[in-house]
Amino acid sequence: MRKLIALLASMCLSAAATAATVTITWTNPTTNTTATGGATIPDTGDGSLASWRFEYGTCSAPNVFGLKAGEIARPRASGGPVLTTTTVNLNPGTTCVRGYVANTYGVESATSNVVTRVVDPPQPGPIQLTSSAPTAYDVVPDYRQFVFTRGRAVGTIKLGAACDEDRTVGQNYYALERPSRVQLKTVPRSTALVAKCAAG
Repeated sequence: MRKLIALLASMCLSAAATAATVTITWTNPTTNTTATGGATIPDTGDGSLASWRFEYGTCSAPNVFGLKAGEIARPRASGGPVLTTTTVNLNPGTTCVRGYVANTYGVESATSNVVTRVVDPPQPGPIQLTSSAPTAYDVVPDYRQFVFTRGRAVGTIKLGAACDEDRTVGQNYYALERPSRVQLKTVPRSTALVAKCAAG
């Protein structure tokens, strides 16, 4: 029985919207392999391409397949087009992928080339500091140390007001992102106001 040529002339992996979802793209063979020479693979009917199988696992070197961790199979729909792309979910880390194609006789090709994909682990979003005490203070410059320090109490702010974690006067006092929402009792000496803040 004739054997199909290697499935992938090229296979590229591209990250999709989520870090672990990867798109596999490949080029299908157009001829079979035989001892005396290849014959053209028909588009439909007996001997046409019928299914694809992709193995993924570790890499023993760049683009060198190591240990198999799993596989996915993609059948061709009856009367449907020949597949050239699919998606697979990969865990964060370095993964090698290789593919095979089979015809309607169930004969599978030799292995394709191997590609390496590095999936970055997900990164959590930043914490949001919010006010943990209702008192708001103005800030005053300390010219001896070239820093700003917490000044006098000038009003109140609702608990949970957003704080700017990049601007602090120390001791867990951070600039309020919206100082205009402070209910003032005293005219502040600065446009920036601070309050005691914690991770919300």
